[in-house]
Amino acid sequence: MTAGQMKAMATTSGASSPYAAKASLYIAVVSLNWSKLRTWDGSQNKAFEELCCQLAHAGWQTKFFSSLGSTQWEQIDKSVKTALGKHPRLTRYVACLPFDRADPRIVKKGKPQKSAMSEWNEHVKTWSTWAAERNMAVTFDYWGDHEIAERLALEVHQGRHYFWFHEEHFGPAWFQQRFEEARGNIDERYTPELNVDLPVARLFEGLGRSAE
Repeated sequence: MTAGQMKAMATTSGASSPYAAKASLYIAVVSLNWSKLRTWDGSQNKAFEELCCQLAHAGWQTKFFSSLGSTQWEQIDKSVKTALGKHPRLTRYVACLPFDRADPRIVKKGKPQKSAMSEWNEHVKTWSTWAAERNMAVTFDYWGDHEIAERLALEVHQGRHYFWFHEEHFGPAWFQQRFEEARGNIDERYTPELNVDLPVARLFEGLGRSAE
């Protein structure tokens, strides 16, 4: 993931100085470049399946689709039905696809369009009925680009992110190191006692969603 695909802000904690010893870091991952996903066993399809397997701790199904049409939905329906039949103790099913669902409020030429989100909700109702017929209560979750990227942004997945995308992980440790370097470069040129606390600094607290 490139720096342009990530917004990050560092704010101080426990002190009024912007150069306090410890920084609290807030990171928002925007997107993953799936074209850079390394192949696994000769294909990106298998690589995507392996990646989701490593992240999910439930029944899961991966589909490295580029879009969702009737053919793709039929494949997902078949996978869900198979999972319900083979795993009677299943309580959670995660569908992983490399894109996010479109907003259901799409209007084209003045007419509302059925989006991937609307399609998903309709299929979940069908799957839940199938599960109930087997006396099963199953939660169906969707992991798209956002959900997968959000998990890969966690520090615990730093090595996994680099392995699959061969890109540096901009996690808390990375930003903490940059902060320490900046503080070291300032050295004695900054005196905390002379710091002026301005109201504009509160904007950064809001952007970072800090406790302040």
